[in-house]
Amino acid sequence: MQLFLRGAVEELAIRKWGSLEAIDDVISNRLQIRNKQREVQFAKKLKELRRRVQPGRRKHQTVPHEHDFADHEDDTESSVSVSTRRQRQLITTSPREGPRQQRCCTCGIIRQVEAL
Repeated sequence: MQLFLRGAVEELAIRKWGSLEAIDDVISNRLQIRNKQREVQFAKKLKELRRRVQPGRRKHQTVPHEHDFADHEDDTESSVSVSTRRQRQLITTSPREGPRQQRCCTCGIIRQVEAL
């Protein structure tokens, strides 16, 4: 390990940069450059983090939709019937007895309907 005398280092710096004020300017410029580089690196890392996280984020619906439940008037069909219009699903517990369950084809919410 080498140790240098402070006077020798100052003398060498004065010969290189001219004066003590010029040395202070060089030091302040180096600090500004270092801080600017740190900010740029932080911005890059933040941008990369946002890029990685955003594709996984779910887009929320801004406009509420009207539920599109399947028709429940058909008691003669099997437990799952699909209409050709929007592929609606109808889930029934029994063809003629008890409550029926209807599922919205867009959001999947289920409601029970009493067949009369």
